[in-house]
Amino acid sequence: MRKVTLQRVKKAIKRRVRLYHPSHLVWNADQRLRKYQMKFLASPLLEKIKRDLALPPSHNGPCLITLTFGSRQFGNRDNLLPQFLQSFLSMTDDPSRAEILIKIDDNDDLLFFHKLKKKYQNTLRLRFIVTPQGRGYHDIFIWHADLFRMRHPTTRALFILSEDAEFCHKHWDKDLFSAVKDLEHNYFLATPCSLEETTRIIGPNPATPIPIYWVAGTDFPIIGVDILKCSEMVASKYPGWRCTGNTYSVEGFSADLIRRVWEKYRVNLHIRIPEFALRRGITSWTDNPERSKTRTDSLIKFFSPETQSVREEMADVIRLQYLQSKQLQLKDS
Repeated sequence: MRKVTLQRVKKAIKRRVRLYHPSHLVWNADQRLRKYQMKFLASPLLEKIKRDLALPPSHNGPCLITLTFGSRQFGNRDNLLPQFLQSFLSMTDDPSRAEILIKIDDNDDLLFFHKLKKKYQNTLRLRFIVTPQGRGYHDIFIWHADLFRMRHPTTRALFILSEDAEFCHKHWDKDLFSAVKDLEHNYFLATPCSLEETTRIIGPNPATPIPIYWVAGTDFPIIGVDILKCSEMVASKYPGWRCTGNTYSVEGFSADLIRRVWEKYRVNLHIRIPEFALRRGITSWTDNPERSKTRTDSLIKFFSPETQSVREEMADVIRLQYLQSKQLQLKDS
């Protein structure tokens, strides 16, 4: 707990220093220039750029994991996407077995993303999906689900990441596939902490209108596709739901599904792995009143009886489908 508090204090100091550092003036000037360039970009060229960004890679062999996140360049000092891609290349044993799907806004700096696409088009399975700007953090679970539907048919897991992440574990992909290679299914949640730490409920945290709780989860969970297929079956029956939940807390959602399957049925679908990536951005939820309100409202919604009931149903389906897959494996053997 002291370590977490110290990290928050350090980030708060960095945020304050950054606001008054000369580099902030340079960043603001660069932002204005980039917006000017985008404003006067010819429509035919803009449409071509959008098509190029979404093009699938030329090498289309088997893919074992899909990395998804959203990225915003305009107005975002924590866009560390170039560093993310470089760390991915340097830390990945075989980049060809992972695909990277990134949601970007159609009113953002598409030239910035197009430059990255061209740079890595021969080395990474990288796609940028351009859509209208939504509600920001409110829509995180929506575009993670949309990207999941665009996954390669052979992928085994969804790796939830962010543009300010940095890979820190050499050969992370090799270690991950070593951990799941003997599984005959894709019912798992992989995190760098124990089942108890991943699924524990934290709180209450004093807030208005009521105190809030949250599921610990982890910053960057790896979710087996079979779990998401099951949650998608249930989500299709309820308006506002996706396979990734109904709030911004995709990490807490996946952890809570695993918690319910474990506590209700004593079926452990958790896999402990090393920490593959770290968050390098220094922006805090509390920096922005609107973002802070989004967090509070979402966490209150997360633990509402109606929302918990849907997740309970999802956990039931996951357990049932998991047992059926095990029975089929026994018959085949």
